[in-house]
Amino acid sequence: MESPSPAITELERLLSRKRQLCSLGVSMDGYERWGNGSDPKFEARASKELVERGQVVEDLEALIDRLSASEPETLVRWAEAHVTLLTDYLEERVADDSTEAFVAKRELEAWKQVARGELRYVDENPVYVKPHPELYEKLFGIPTPKLYW
Repeated sequence: MESPSPAITELERLLSRKRQLCSLGVSMDGYERWGNGSDPKFEARASKELVERGQVVEDLEALIDRLSASEPETLVRWAEAHVTLLTDYLEERVADDSTEAFVAKRELEAWKQVARGELRYVDENPVYVKPHPELYEKLFGIPTPKLYW
């Protein structure tokens, strides 16, 4: 397996941060709903971090637009790497009849749409889909994000 290009690593760094922020938002929501109280320090930190989400999405979409015009094959390779990751997850890591598999199958089909140029990227589920960390790092050149949920 060859090393990912810097562009693929950057795409994934932005998508990974988006996923991480989504996970933080889910965690914060769950804590507020079922956490039996509040943690002002956590809420302050989370609220400050979540402000970053809009800029991360803007940066990701701008990079996708630039690559779409100049290096569309990079977007295909990025999507194919996600297909590889999700195929491994479904074949090796989760039961076929689990909620995790149901969600991963939907993401897999969406990444195939990205590879065909029908979607820009996939809004991934940080709660149910947790790919193999070593494979993720080989495919994208960065560690899996720290998730909160």
